[in-house]
Amino acid sequence: MDKDWEKIEAIEGLEVAAGLKVIGGDRELYKRLLQLLYKQLIEFDQKFPEALKSGDRKSQRFLAHSLKGACANLGAMALYRALQMLDESCKQEADFAEIEARFTEAQQCALPLIAQLSELFD
Repeated sequence: MDKDWEKIEAIEGLEVAAGLKVIGGDRELYKRLLQLLYKQLIEFDQKFPEALKSGDRKSQRFLAHSLKGACANLGAMALYRALQMLDESCKQEADFAEIEARFTEAQQCALPLIAQLSELFD
């Protein structure tokens, strides 16, 4: 087993077996998708606050919804659940304070994952 795979399996907040099952057990594909998730997490962390501040509800929903799907597919289930709540708040056009609170909850799940993935991909 290669060192990268050992690191992947040790990432907290990532249910690797569940993610592998979704993609048919292909470890190389999983690793590539995980790298894409890492980039998407960074983009989300940068762009969602901008969309929130500007009131761009379409971008808020798109960012939350697309990241939610990627997390579900790769087994980042705690983050998926936080994003599911954020996505629902965006869909319901909740007020600024609620969406901001949901984003903060999602961010608290995302930041440790970003840090662990940065050790693997940076």
